[in-house]
Amino acid sequence: MWKDDLEGLMMLLDGVLDPTQEALMRARMADEPELARQWNELRQLQGLLKHELKAELRPNFADEVMKQVRQSEQIPPSFMDRIVAFLSRPIAVPVAAAAAVAIMWAIGLPNAVTPAPINTPAVAASAGSADALASGETEIESIDNPTDYNVLVLAAPGSPNRMIWISQRTLNDEG
Repeated sequence: MWKDDLEGLMMLLDGVLDPTQEALMRARMADEPELARQWNELRQLQGLLKHELKAELRPNFADEVMKQVRQSEQIPPSFMDRIVAFLSRPIAVPVAAAAAVAIMWAIGLPNAVTPAPINTPAVAASAGSADALASGETEIESIDNPTDYNVLVLAAPGSPNRMIWISQRTLNDEG
């Protein structure tokens, strides 16, 4: 129905209540003097407003108001006020995120380094390594290859997996 009695009275005054709700409100006004007093005040206020709003405005009323507005001091909002107002809008967060990505992209990302092509793949194979790994020994094998990279293979005890480190050779490395 309505949140409080005053809202119900205003709805009755506006004529938006259905007949059942209107009958209920009128019955309550008959039983409750405070509600009837509020109803009478609302009707008096409505009559007063209808009478007062019939006044004619001067023909240059809008021009006078605009003249007063132009004469008043206009203070633009500060930069922080504009930022706060912008960020309070629902679209602000996606726009700010897109702007941040665009700025990061404009600054530049590190260039990817393409590794030198390897003519022949290095293969680490040794005979009898399965028995050594089963006994709990750690196998470390350095593969000598003709490329610009050092390859180190580590096999953990009891694991069929291999860890491979590849590092670029420096001038001081042998081979």
